[in-house]
Amino acid sequence: MKHWLSIVYLVLTGVFLQAQSDSTQLNAAFRFADGVYYSFAALAANQPEHSWAGVDGEMIELAGSSRVQIAGMGYQGAPLSQSPYAISLDGKPYLFVKVDSLLDYHEFAGLRKLGRYSYFEYERKVMRGRTMYAYNPANGLPFRQAYVEREEIQTTRVCLDMQTGRQFPLQRAELLRPLRGEPELIRAINQLRVDDPQLESKLLQAVVRYNERHPVFLPTRPFNR
Repeated sequence: MKHWLSIVYLVLTGVFLQAQSDSTQLNAAFRFADGVYYSFAALAANQPEHSWAGVDGEMIELAGSSRVQIAGMGYQGAPLSQSPYAISLDGKPYLFVKVDSLLDYHEFAGLRKLGRYSYFEYERKVMRGRTMYAYNPANGLPFRQAYVEREEIQTTRVCLDMQTGRQFPLQRAELLRPLRGEPELIRAINQLRVDDPQLESKLLQAVVRYNERHPVFLPTRPFNR
């Protein structure tokens, strides 16, 4: 009986060590295999479907914004049959956020914080409508009004659950469930004021702290192009 238990222990230990050697904690030092990913499952497995060798298009990295645009993106001379889920450049992952059909480019936003809940942000143009008034200088009363729509830039801040693929906004109400099990962090989040000018920065700090306490491990693969 002892002999049999020893064999089982050695087998399980070998499997555990093999898993440890083939995976690495997902953090700032982690490097994804370079290429194009078409699903969250592929990204979580660190296994791109296409290498960069067969990808067509002109790539532009937008300085200071952690964004990449690829104009005329295709594969082996043909248009893409579907938009990618993500890409990886020099080991850094970028999630697909939009396609501009008019200008013919795909845009990707880099994951800025890596962990159980990874973080990324991107900008998009939105139309904002408001009523504008013209005032009579003699009495200060409005004498004309018009509804005007203007284009504005809106920043969208998102967390990605690296165990399920779920995406959710970086907002106080949205973080309470994902960070459950950490009463200290939940208490700190609930105490934040809605008008706090550093609200989003503090929420992101809570996510980073949670990631440090709840590490996630992904498969390790070569990342060179």
